[in-house]
Amino acid sequence: MAEAVAALTALAGNLASLVTNEVVRIWNLDEDLGALQETLNSIQALLSDSRDIPPPLESVRDWFKLLDARAKDAAAFLNELQSEAAPVNVKNPITRSWAARKIKKFQDSFDDIYKRARDLGFQPVEYLRSVKSSGQSRDMGSIPPIENESQIVGRYLVQTVSGNNEESLRVVVNRDVSNIEEASRARLHEKSHIRHLVLSWKNNEDGRGDREFNDEDVMKELKPHTYLKTLTVEGFQGKNFAPWIIMMTNLEEITLKDCKRCEVLPSLPTLISLEIKNCPRLRMTPNSFPSLKNFKIGNLESSMILETMSTNASSLTYLELKYITDGGGTSSSSSSSRSDMESVINMLLRNNSLSLTTLDLVECKGVERLTVGVSLEKLWVYDCPNLTSIRLDQGSAGLISLSIRKCFCSLLLDVSSQIQSCTLEKLKLGPFLGNLDEFPWPFSSSSSSNSFHNLYRLELFGWGRVKSRQLFEQLQSSTFPALAKLFINDFKELEALPDSLANFPCLELLEIKRCQNLKSLPMFGEYHSLEELYVFKCPRLKERCEMGNRPEWFKIQHIPLIKW
Repeated sequence: MAEAVAALTALAGNLASLVTNEVVRIWNLDEDLGALQETLNSIQALLSDSRDIPPPLESVRDWFKLLDARAKDAAAFLNELQSEAAPVNVKNPITRSWAARKIKKFQDSFDDIYKRARDLGFQPVEYLRSVKSSGQSRDMGSIPPIENESQIVGRYLVQTVSGNNEESLRVVVNRDVSNIEEASRARLHEKSHIRHLVLSWKNNEDGRGDREFNDEDVMKELKPHTYLKTLTVEGFQGKNFAPWIIMMTNLEEITLKDCKRCEVLPSLPTLISLEIKNCPRLRMTPNSFPSLKNFKIGNLESSMILETMSTNASSLTYLELKYITDGGGTSSSSSSSRSDMESVINMLLRNNSLSLTTLDLVECKGVERLTVGVSLEKLWVYDCPNLTSIRLDQGSAGLISLSIRKCFCSLLLDVSSQIQSCTLEKLKLGPFLGNLDEFPWPFSSSSSSNSFHNLYRLELFGWGRVKSRQLFEQLQSSTFPALAKLFINDFKELEALPDSLANFPCLELLEIKRCQNLKSLPMFGEYHSLEELYVFKCPRLKERCEMGNRPEWFKIQHIPLIKW
């Protein structure tokens, strides 16, 4: 075990230094090496959970042998790459191709090693958060030993794991826990340094009735210190949360996931952020939430919980509604429940019209018409087939970001007729429903009211049968004079981009994805502003743009960064 850990630690260190190599960057391999580094970090997180555990099973010992062998093979490759990644080889496509293939091979190998570890029962800890924030590989010797904050309490668990900042704690409760004394031995109430707590019940869905779960008793014994700021509860199968929740006077954020039997969430006046996902029975006490700013809710079939929020939350700035259905049933009852859901959501929007800046709607099939307030800055709508109208109060004069995807074009036409284009900075459109042959484009370049002087980011998503030539011919620099980033996705019938795209004076980044028939690009000359070109899954274009005498190469040869 120790030898494998040492080999992996050394490999991670070598990889971190190689990512910054200038030749590696020119070869566009730095992101591939970065992805490999992330996988190694994930394996290190698993290893940190295995330290000081009693002698492992044979299958675990075999896993460590495999890890040791692969880590040493990868280290040998990195040493070879270090010598090959020299300025003299910078234009050698054979060396670059060899390195790319080897990196892909090791990526696949370590992905498999990580998967095997999870299958063997290794659990990741709150290790990755600090790794990602620092951007460095963490020395395995600095991980807190398991007998301090990482421990197994009792036979089945209650298992606790701390993060590297020693402020985060995760408690995993297995289904087989039957003795609440195991939970008590965690002694969470004594850990005054813990600010972020996750309580996760695993394998807790089976055929047992409500009375056969003892989650409520276990949760009572997992009482944290009152200094706690954020709480996440996953898979809890009790009807009521532990009474200690209302004693958490510093609690600012709660996330509830898959608490399918829970019925009541008490009022928490200090709460700033609340997320609820897949908690179908949950109701809320009829008290106000004076401090609540962020509210996310998903997998909702009943409007009852939103009714409470609509009358008791009036200072929301961020609202996310995901997977909101109409309750099903017959067509008449479905229509009635959809109307009820829509009325409740509109009441929630109305009561927060002066504060709400972001509205995110994902698969909200239970709504048709909505009205939003004047304070709105970001409106994102995805896969809402029944939504046909969104009324923007005063045209939402401060709207800076608009995204409408997988909806009928009538919604786009409705919204576009109201927006004040001078404020918009980001626009994301498509695909659209209804078997359309043409991409709906309501922004005519001939109208001065449709000049988007501040829009710098435009993302367009096509679909199988859409004809796109007219769309891209309508994209004019006079309409989008500040456009700096353009993303073109999924236009399968697109064969050529018009030369007018090269006329955008501020364009810095162009990304093209999954345009299988695209063969031709505009001419981006030596003094064009374009600095980055990314092309993915466009085989015909790639073939015509390869370095050398290919017919399209001369159009893009002056772009500093090109990645396929």
